[in-house]
Amino acid sequence: MSVRQTAEAWKLELPHNEKFVLLALTDHADDDGKRVYPSVAYTAHKTGYGKRQIRRIMARLRARGLIEPVRHRLGGRNSKGTGYATEYWLHLDKGVKTSPYESSASAEDYPVQARVTVEPDQGGPDGPATRTVESGNADLARTAQPSLNHQEPSLEPSGEPSRASARAAPAGGWLHILREIAGWKAKGRKSEGPLLTWVQDKGYSEDDLERSAIGLAKTKTTTLSRYSNLSRAFQNRLLKGYDVAPGVQLPAAPPPVDRPTLAIDRGDEGIWEQALDLLADEVPGPAHKTWLSPTVGMGFAGTCLVVGVDSEAMRDYLEQNIGSLMDRAVQAAAGRSDLSVAIEITA
Repeated sequence: MSVRQTAEAWKLELPHNEKFVLLALTDHADDDGKRVYPSVAYTAHKTGYGKRQIRRIMARLRARGLIEPVRHRLGGRNSKGTGYATEYWLHLDKGVKTSPYESSASAEDYPVQARVTVEPDQGGPDGPATRTVESGNADLARTAQPSLNHQEPSLEPSGEPSRASARAAPAGGWLHILREIAGWKAKGRKSEGPLLTWVQDKGYSEDDLERSAIGLAKTKTTTLSRYSNLSRAFQNRLLKGYDVAPGVQLPAAPPPVDRPTLAIDRGDEGIWEQALDLLADEVPGPAHKTWLSPTVGMGFAGTCLVVGVDSEAMRDYLEQNIGSLMDRAVQAAAGRSDLSVAIEITA
């Protein structure tokens, strides 16, 4: 590890993921920036990124001229399945440096010291109290006189939530972890809005969300490729408690809601397909594709059109957010005002 190279890497103006990988490479460098040859797999293990992400990031670092492959440029990819990790040289002097850090305080704010004396009857038992203030600002000098009505703030909790705690951020680090998963841009990014709403309604803690995000990120790429929607895969991990911290006991599940068993007596007669076309005008495209397109019209049970979904999370979201729209769409498609929609889990 080269402390010199690591210090230079910290000074560069880079996106956070590129700087993180570059810092990981400096762990293997000599002081002159040479003999850097960690494998892609080891760098991925070290940073928590996937192998494909590491290859893309290192390609960007090469394009910036910060790293240069000098030996075994193809790495272990040869016909025999053997080989060596690519060796790099670091050229951190070619990077753009960040502006130097400057403190918000300056010498102009405090040019000259002056002494203000408090009268004995306002001072402590040992006599007059003195307090040093800066005389460069007249307002500051005037405020140095202690007020007889001054009261120290109470250390007791007020019982009212602070402004910072009341203003909760829409998403924490867990969402950034999800965005680094290979395939999230195609299979999860469009569902982030509904996902944030669902997470807020469920009341999960930031720790729970972050553990589940890390758990999904560690899932094998071949397994992730089987999901059509990574947002729903993340919801299922939360609902099933796959990533509960050791020693933490899951809260008791609420008693199941009694749902009447619906006996389907006839097919849906194409009504649900017509309703989906009508809902396309009411529900934005990404939400329609995520939550409505996977649904299936199973048939009628009396005046209820039974619609099948593949998860509890999907059923809860539709009932809480789109249920009334679904009822109206079915009524318009069938030309009857007495119809409604019942959602059932099919898988």
